[in-house]
Amino acid sequence: MGNSEFPPEISEISATSVENFQHSDPATWPKMTDKTRRFLIQHGPEQERREFSPNTLCDFDNRMRHFSSKWYEKIHPNGEKFVRYWLLYSNKKDSLFCFCCLLFSTTKTNNFSEILKEFCDWKKLNPRIPEHENRNERQRCYSDWKNLEKNLKEGKTLDSDLQRVINGEMKKWRDILKVIVDAILFCAKNNLALRGSTEVIGEQNSDIFLNLIELISYYYPLVAEHVASVKAKKTTTSYFSPRIQNELIELLGQKVRNEILSNVREAKHYSVLFDCTPDASHKEQMTQIIR
Repeated sequence: MGNSEFPPEISEISATSVENFQHSDPATWPKMTDKTRRFLIQHGPEQERREFSPNTLCDFDNRMRHFSSKWYEKIHPNGEKFVRYWLLYSNKKDSLFCFCCLLFSTTKTNNFSEILKEFCDWKKLNPRIPEHENRNERQRCYSDWKNLEKNLKEGKTLDSDLQRVINGEMKKWRDILKVIVDAILFCAKNNLALRGSTEVIGEQNSDIFLNLIELISYYYPLVAEHVASVKAKKTTTSYFSPRIQNELIELLGQKVRNEILSNVREAKHYSVLFDCTPDASHKEQMTQIIR
């Protein structure tokens, strides 16, 4: 929930790695696994195209050198241009890498195919890039990349059936979480307390939130199946617990705060008001109003 853009296919990556992950920078990629490889191929290589500043001192002629985006293109003798989609620039490493070799190379004998052996000898881009492009190992990796890309698009991978099951489970839990979020928003909108005498759905004196989920289950087969599994104790994952409710409330609250702050930053003029009132324990509660 904290990083909705990052797919669950590589959820085994640490939170720090998720924050630093960039499609266009191979130096930020996690350890290569089958799941990561499939994810990167489905997204496709992402080339960083911008004006690069000289940041490497060359001992050969004592000049500052840098990578140029023109190397992303290959010009044939007949003048026809082709994009080198396999060529990636790492801003973190200030180096070049080969997309298909990073994914499929087993030899790891050249600087384009291993993060720890990055290529950054800018004065030797020619002939090193054409040389790598014509290597048998790179051509094999390129073929493996395109074959797997085609199979993924057509759903013909060996584990395509398993992937369909995984995708079905992902959709199921997303739909269930959407219902849970809507129930929490309904309670908040109507100023209804979520807490009750019991935290078990279906029991007497359970809270409004659980009663609302049970009501929805009468008309939503997916939720009905999930509620029945929870009641029968066939699953230990319900997403109905107070801890999950509090986490979702915190995420929703942060979203609201971010939206308010965004509107404030865009406004030319605004006023800030504060109001205090004691609660039942005679403790002052402050309200901040921005308009």
